[in-house]
Amino acid sequence: MGDDFHASVIKYKRPFDPSTMEKTPWKQHFEHGQRSAKVPNFTGNSTEELIYCEQAFRSAMKKMQIEDTQWLDEWETTLDGTPELMWLEVLRQGDPESGADYSSDEDGFAKAFDRYIIGFCHSEDARERQKRAMIGPEFKFRKGTTVQEHVNRIRTIIHYTDKLPGTDLINYEEMKMIIYDTFPKAWKHAYLDKHASVKTSELTDIQVHMANLAQRSASADDHNKKKNQKQDHHKKNSNHSWKRNNRYNGGRGGGRGGRGGRGGRGRGNGGRGNGGRGNYQYNNNQNNYNNNGGRGGGGRGNNGYQNNNQQHYQSHFQQQQMPTQISTNSSQSFHSDMNSYNNNSNGGNSGPWSYNPGYNNSQQWS
Repeated sequence: MGDDFHASVIKYKRPFDPSTMEKTPWKQHFEHGQRSAKVPNFTGNSTEELIYCEQAFRSAMKKMQIEDTQWLDEWETTLDGTPELMWLEVLRQGDPESGADYSSDEDGFAKAFDRYIIGFCHSEDARERQKRAMIGPEFKFRKGTTVQEHVNRIRTIIHYTDKLPGTDLINYEEMKMIIYDTFPKAWKHAYLDKHASVKTSELTDIQVHMANLAQRSASADDHNKKKNQKQDHHKKNSNHSWKRNNRYNGGRGGGRGGRGGRGGRGRGNGGRGNGGRGNYQYNNNQNNYNNNGGRGGGGRGNNGYQNNNQQHYQSHFQQQQMPTQISTNSSQSFHSDMNSYNNNSNGGNSGPWSYNPGYNNSQQWS
């Protein structure tokens, strides 16, 4: 009951497209020419469509100068299906006040139409119901439309509202207030800051003022949109720069070989950061060191070499004599091959193996 009390009979968004409506062509021949018109057919889509078709019908009847006794019959030619059956039912019932048939002239058509429209708006007080609905959110001004379009639409709805069953028509002062109240609260306050009241204003004053405010609001929205786009673009470029720099620096080195040297260009095997994780492999007859690294992403760090994905064999390394180290407590300290390998993979050359790509690989190892 409450929903019906505030529900609109004529919606803000028009539920039909006049340009796609089927129309009945009318032609009338005269001695010196002819007249023609196309009258839209009512399909029963909505109350607004019915009022639209009724007004087009009235205009065509006067343009074509059709005899005054043909109003009821000619209107029937624009109906089909359920709308036609409902019209014939109204004519059979006759005038509820007098019980007589409706006359075939324009006055009789007007009385019959007033009865006919109740079957589509389902209320004998539809006019008041529409007035109440127009103060609700459905009819508020929205972004994406111009003030001119909005005002024209509200005025059309008000005009159609007077065609609904009811008593009091909407006067000019009421129309101004209805249109004024459809705009945002801040805009209405701004209007009253410059004008004494809505009552002493003309509708054109309200429309011009609201159009100026709408233009300012649209300009501010456009400025903020461009500002946000610029910030997003700057942030995106900063992120790309960060990723690119870390990509070139390689990732965490290590694995069994500790931290590798600073990686070259590529996406280090160990993710992103300093010290690319090489994919190098040392082969000798005794041990097979495979430094695939530990945690991190896969990639190609250079670790100080031109190509860290190549394999380095014993022939690329020379054995160096490592002096015996004596600790202060006179206990001997030994360095295994693995210790020296770790030192070397950390960028040092203190181990027994040093890299020499030009070394003669025919030399035998002791």
